[in-house]
Amino acid sequence: MEGLMNAVHYVTSDLRTPGQIRVEGIGANAAAYTKGSTTVRLRSLNDEAFSMQFEVYILPTITTMTPVCKVDSSAWDHLSGLQLADPTFGTPAKIDLLIGADIWPALIADGIAAGPHDEPKCIGDQKLDKLDAGPVDELSVDPCERIFIDTVRRTASGRYSVQIPFLPNAPVLGDSYQAARRQFFHLERKLAGDPELRNKYIMFMQEYIALGHMSPVKDDCIDPTQCYYIPHHAVTGKFRVVFNASCKTTSGVSLNDTQFSGPQLQDNLIDILHRFRRYRVAITADVKKMFRQVEINPLHRKWQRILWRESPVEPLRSFEFATVTYGMTSSPYNAIRSFRQCAVDNYNIVEDENRASTARKSILDGFYVDDYLESFDSLV
Repeated sequence: MEGLMNAVHYVTSDLRTPGQIRVEGIGANAAAYTKGSTTVRLRSLNDEAFSMQFEVYILPTITTMTPVCKVDSSAWDHLSGLQLADPTFGTPAKIDLLIGADIWPALIADGIAAGPHDEPKCIGDQKLDKLDAGPVDELSVDPCERIFIDTVRRTASGRYSVQIPFLPNAPVLGDSYQAARRQFFHLERKLAGDPELRNKYIMFMQEYIALGHMSPVKDDCIDPTQCYYIPHHAVTGKFRVVFNASCKTTSGVSLNDTQFSGPQLQDNLIDILHRFRRYRVAITADVKKMFRQVEINPLHRKWQRILWRESPVEPLRSFEFATVTYGMTSSPYNAIRSFRQCAVDNYNIVEDENRASTARKSILDGFYVDDYLESFDSLV
């Protein structure tokens, strides 16, 4: 605990509460089990008025010797003369106590002692919130963002309908049907030799149709350059279907070559994880079928066609996806941007302003694609 902190010593209670809890992320082990809990009281070596008490879990070991090798701090002039919490922080030693993010701020004293950019910096009472990256500006003038703003619609069901953000000078697509047809016949032969995989594939496609996320095409595409057939195949192990919009057409151009990918909308994962670790109660969630919650404008569905049939005795049919399809360059942007738009729009219809503001901020800051990570000080 080096830095401009209250140098402390701690006293543990003689009372140990029995209990075994599985703890992940300790030391080099995948998981460790506690040997009970007890109470620790911290007192300052420099300030008689400082004292705090909290509960801790008891583990056989916390981590390896820290640091792993001796650090010579004599060359860092800006640290000389400072009253550090651990004057011997550069000497490898055993770690006795690991404090949480809820305790650490109380130990930090005021002030910042900074050297050059490549030397250690002692940071004082700087609020964590000030270090957080705020949400991306929803009114960005990025061309992909402009397309979204100009074309997004909300349907009667409450879902969002978006267009594929094509590049203004996109290269011309060629014929995609023949490549998709060859890939399907290859897939069909593979499924014929693996009944279990075939059943999973059929169930996946049946669900797509039942949910209205895919429907048969009534009119064939007369000009093959004015539609796109996406090849698809199965990934075994943890079963999933892959849609390959990067497959080249006869012009050497794929559907993904014609689209914007869009700007980054969410915070970096490391920032989300740092905020996730602030408090003791962890909350995780995810959005089910996130991409497929967003519809594609009917005018653009011709660019999301696939070939499918359940049995070789049936005619080969063309289908169109009605929702955002994973495997396309613009799909992550369209899905995430619609989700964030929903958070902003719904803010205006929640009567309790505090709840509305809290929910909007949590959605904008706490999600990484479809995964939600947030923490709170208590369950209340």
